[in-house]
Amino acid sequence: MLLSLGAFFEIYDLLMTGYVSPGLFRSGAFREGHGAFFGLSDQAAFASSTFAGLWLGTLFLGSVADRFGRRAIFTFALLVYAIATLVMAFQVTATGIFIWRFIAGIGIGCEMVTIDTYLGNWCPRACAGGRLRSVRV
Repeated sequence: MLLSLGAFFEIYDLLMTGYVSPGLFRSGAFREGHGAFFGLSDQAAFASSTFAGLWLGTLFLGSVADRFGRRAIFTFALLVYAIATLVMAFQVTATGIFIWRFIAGIGIGCEMVTIDTYLGNWCPRACAGGRLRSVRV
């Protein structure tokens, strides 16, 4: 159940990147024409901080699950994501939102790698070998 919820919120969060920006403009946290990091607009910096966190989380934390266990690392990554997203919800400046979005992206990046390999461990050998047949689990 935890894996399913984690995967759901992982995909939901990635899709949220595009449709949450108009609300951030209306709230006043993002401003039109404001040059954020590297001269990007606030909306572009928000998406960029998400994907930069995803990249770092996947690149550097993906292999940690092999050493410390997939369940423990998945739970840790899920907590990092949840806490960072909660803290991000209370930010009133664009910079604060970008920083906490980056940290949440690191958690999501680690989750993405860990969920796929963890689910692969649960898949019966008959499915993993490409022969789909009825297997009692």
